[in-house]
Amino acid sequence: MTTFANYGATDLAIEDGKLVSKVNSPEAVAMTDMWVQLIKAGGSPTWSSYTWYQCGADLGARKAAMLFDADCNGYFQSVPGASSQSGKIAFAPPPLPAGKTEIKSNLWVWSLGMNSSSQNQDAAWLFLQYFTGKDFQTWSVTEWKSVDPPRKSVFDNPKFQKIIEATPGFKETFEATVPGTTIYFTPNPYFFELTTEWAATLQDLVAGKYKSTQEGMDILKAKMDKALSDVEVK
Repeated sequence: MTTFANYGATDLAIEDGKLVSKVNSPEAVAMTDMWVQLIKAGGSPTWSSYTWYQCGADLGARKAAMLFDADCNGYFQSVPGASSQSGKIAFAPPPLPAGKTEIKSNLWVWSLGMNSSSQNQDAAWLFLQYFTGKDFQTWSVTEWKSVDPPRKSVFDNPKFQKIIEATPGFKETFEATVPGTTIYFTPNPYFFELTTEWAATLQDLVAGKYKSTQEGMDILKAKMDKALSDVEVK
């Protein structure tokens, strides 16, 4: 999604009070075609079944020359003693298409929440406070191997700054990427269904099911529009 956004593409748009798919736009097709060719030329033969853990492990085992993913995945392989390639991994901002200068990066987040019907709300609230608090987050990044703390005060901690400086390019990449980081997926009630269909189309494109990337994305758009036909935007 980061590359998709950097190409100037978007997944959905609002037209006449309806959400409509834009995955077959010229920008979306250009990015997808590049991505398909990249997978064919340099991806793992079993790429379609890979988890992000396997991608990171391949980088750490020197089975992959490059990993384009959440920064924490590569960072976990670069921590001293974590892999055979620790100390040999460097970071750089995502490559941009010709003519683009602003880096856009899709944000993935993990969150903590409490069910309103919980019968142990006091305990749950204390749990949330503890694990999102400054003290725990500082400990997790300075004494353990966590990274990307959501609290700026923790990220700016001198001890943590010294730790990440040991990984070439990590701090510089983080600082170059953060200003343009947000969630680039458009919120919608069928998010999981649509992204699953999108992923299936990508697999079919790599497998050569369609005559062209444009054809595959046109068919995907039709499926997405049908799923979104009952969604009204106010």
